[in-house]
Formats: sequence, C-alpha cells, structure tokens
Amino acid sequence: MIITPHLGIGDIIILRIKDVANKLGITDINISTLQLKAQTEDYETRFSFIKQFIQFLFPNVSIHFTEGPFDFGRIHSYPLKNTYLYNKVSSRMLHIENKYRDYIVFHTKLRLDHWIELFEREIMPSLVVFFETFKTSKTILLLGEKDIGQNNETILLKTTSLYQSMLSLRKNNTVIDLTKDVLTAGNPDFNDFLSDIEIINEADCNITFGIGGPFNICMAFSQRHVGFVPFYRVSTYVGMLEEINQLNGCIIEDVEEIGDRINQLTDQII
Repeated sequence: MIITPHLGIGDIIILRIKDVANKLGITDINISTLQLKAQTEDYETRFSFIKQFIQFLFPNVSIHFTEGPFDFGRIHSYPLKNTYLYNKVSSRMLHIENKYRDYIVFHTKLRLDHWIELFEREIMPSLVVFFETFKTSKTILLLGEKDIGQNNETILLKTTSLYQSMLSLRKNNTVIDLTKDVLTAGNPDFNDFLSDIEIINEADCNITFGIGGPFNICMAFSQRHVGFVPFYRVSTYVGMLEEINQLNGCIIEDVEEIGDRINQLTDQII
C-alpha cells in the first residue's frame, strides 16, 4: 500500500497500529510538505521530526515527498484490534537507559478541540483541586511542554498546557519536571524523544488529558494508561475512542476517577 497520511503524531501511530493489525503491507509513505507547512510554526524541526518518527514506526517503508492531497481516509474502515506497539518497533532504537524507578507520569498537553471552553468551565476547577490534593507514594514525572506553540492548528483547536496547574502536585508529592518549553513542532532531539518513550513504557502509570499525541503515544507504548477525556462521547472521534476504550479500557470522564484509576493500576505492580 502507498499512502499519504495526516501528519500528526497520533495519526501516524494509528496508521501503524492498523497496518500491524490488518497486515496492510504499507510500502511507501508520502509526506505532504504543504500539510507540514500549514500545521507548524517551525517547519525545519517539524519536517525532521516527522521523517524520523515515520522511520521509527515503519523502518522498512520508503518515504517520499509530495505537495498533493492526503488519502488517510482509506484506512478508516480497518479496525485497530490491538493498540500496543512497543514490541513492534526496532529494539535497536529503544532500550535506552532509564534511570527512573517506581514512578508515574503526568503529561501536560490538553487537547479537546471544540469542548475546551466547556472543560474550563465545568472540569478545570475540580481538576485544580485534584492536583492540589492528590497524594501518592510514587515519584511523579512531568512530561510534555510548558507552553503550546502558536500555529494554525493549535489556535483553531485551542490546545493548551496544564503545566502550571500540575505544579501543585508538588504540595504532597515528589515531582521531577522533565518538560520542555515548547514541543509543538516535535522534539528537535529525536534521541530525547526515544528516551521519553522508554520512560512512558516503564512507568507504573501514564496519565493523559484529552485526545491527540500524548493520548495516542501512551496508548501505543504503555500498558498502564489513564486517559482523562471528558465529553468524548460527543467528540468528532467518538467512534475511534470507543473502539480504543473497548480494547484497553483506558478512558475515564470524571475527575473523581483519576486518583482511583491510578491507584488501581499501580496496586497491580508487583
């Protein structure tokens, strides 16, 4: 199969999951340079990162460049079947030394598309209280970005970062801040990104907020994932989210469930 996909991190992960699950035999991937230019404020970094990310997930695929339209819709009808990809990528690129032990990860990025205002009104006050009062014996690592870069996509979707609110986790916990200032275009150091993948994979639990890149990365590279996605049943992506939830049960909608689900998953660690 030759395909020109959407070029979000989450989109490429979904493409690989469906490729593995359905034996699509993807041989060539076209990178739309026009799409990249439209969705980033830092084209060079985005171009380099996406190329390396595709090579990471599809080591045997030929990459080409085009200014033509994408045809990602061709794979929509194929089921996911299984979301875990860690054991499907090249071992030589992973198994980077991870110095952290006995920890959980909070991911800072929040994307809810058209429901962000409702989130800020109805969910954010309770979430702030959660960050201020949550207590765990695990070390907490913060991953992601402190601020969201401004480009056509992030402005349209009103993507934001929960970093400042997450700092309240320090009140009752040991917190290690591994965030970067901005990662909207991708990590300029791909080895640093691979290190994050190892951290995610070995975490006792990953907690993400909303949809998009961090949710899909944790879906693919962690087997202990809490995805806090309020209003997902009215999301544009409800069909895929429900399919994911049926496969791994990672999605919750109520703030009160976050702590309980974290404790449930970490209690399973022997």
